[in-house]
Amino acid sequence: RITLPLTLAILPVLIVKSSGYPIALPLAVVREIIPIHTDDITEVTGNATMSVRDEVLPLIPLETLLGWEQAGNMRYGIVIHVGQQRMIIGIGEFVGRDDVVIKPVQGMKVRGIAGATLSGEGDVILIVDIEELLRDRARPLPIRELLQPNTIAA
Repeated sequence: RITLPLTLAILPVLIVKSSGYPIALPLAVVREIIPIHTDDITEVTGNATMSVRDEVLPLIPLETLLGWEQAGNMRYGIVIHVGQQRMIIGIGEFVGRDDVVIKPVQGMKVRGIAGATLSGEGDVILIVDIEELLRDRARPLPIRELLQPNTIAA
């Protein structure tokens, strides 16, 4: 007999790496993935931007959204569309696409994290709530602590 929690959900995600940690972004907000070349980045009012299909979009490293120090080069941009906002999230590395089971983070609610899942190798993968992160980009996210073992409800 198998008992499943009522809150169990399966979500298609794009898995990337940020500062060496796997992070999952919901595919529902991803519009396209583009390469980032230094020559393509321009500055508009002090902010990094890129032009995609004749539209100038802000470019924000995933580490910045997470409140982490930027640890590597942005090699790819994920064009996202959330509500009326369109932007490019810069990442260094792709892991792949997957359908994951969302598990709650045990004993806490962390801003910007929808939940977590486990990879086939047993690594914790945090699932980012892009909408929540974009609402308040100024506050850092203390989520590295969530990447420790035993923080995911089984």
